[in-house]
Amino acid sequence: MSLYHYVPSKRDLLNLMLDAANRDFAWPAKTITDWRGVLCHFAWESRRCLKQHPWLNQLRASDPEYGPESIRILEWLLTSLSRVGLDVRTAIRVIGVLFVFVNGFVAAESSGSSAGKSEGRRPSANQPTFARAILATGNYPHVKRFIEMTAEIPDDQGFERALNLVLNGVASEIQLHGRSLTAKQGKEE
Repeated sequence: MSLYHYVPSKRDLLNLMLDAANRDFAWPAKTITDWRGVLCHFAWESRRCLKQHPWLNQLRASDPEYGPESIRILEWLLTSLSRVGLDVRTAIRVIGVLFVFVNGFVAAESSGSSAGKSEGRRPSANQPTFARAILATGNYPHVKRFIEMTAEIPDDQGFERALNLVLNGVASEIQLHGRSLTAKQGKEE
């Protein structure tokens, strides 16, 4: 018996799987009223869900059709961001940046089991001969130092630090957007 008798196509099946996985999104115990708290919650939950369902990353990147669970999460995000005055277009950009960050971080975490990375070091021994020769010229001291330094292990603390960098950029956008809203409202009066 085939699933396709119940689900019209493989794409529809994948969309249903995505929506079922989004059902695992843990909603906050209490209402989060600040944008940073909302985006932090979304980022941590997205990371948790992606680690729980490793196949999600690739499926999300395939431009799926969103079902009820996905739409519920997006509505919560858009509503929360509209409270700080972000229009839908800007809010979608913010969510998109966060989405790409979380997916990329989880991809780095899942590849962390490679040789050399588990000890927290970049695999500099795996560099091609030409890269070692170029770095040996001394013309690229910052790149050489980067390759030789201990890599940041993708863990909860690394996620928190990187998430704060992203959210600080979002804060700048919100502040800038707030100024343009204030100026626009001043002109209308």
